[in-house]
Amino acid sequence: MKKPRKPLAGPESREATFCAFLELPDSVKELLVQRTLNMGHARALLALNRLRTS
Repeated sequence: MKKPRKPLAGPESREATFCAFLELPDSVKELLVQRTLNMGHARALLALNRLRTS
């Protein structure tokens, strides 16, 4: 039986990461988004989408 996965970070840590992401220059944000799209990380894409809609 597999052990349940632990989350990589708690909600407070994720919020701090999102705030730091928002403070990045637009060119850096665009690069990160493009890399995420190229790598196909679904969780990261969902997180970026949440940032755009909040």
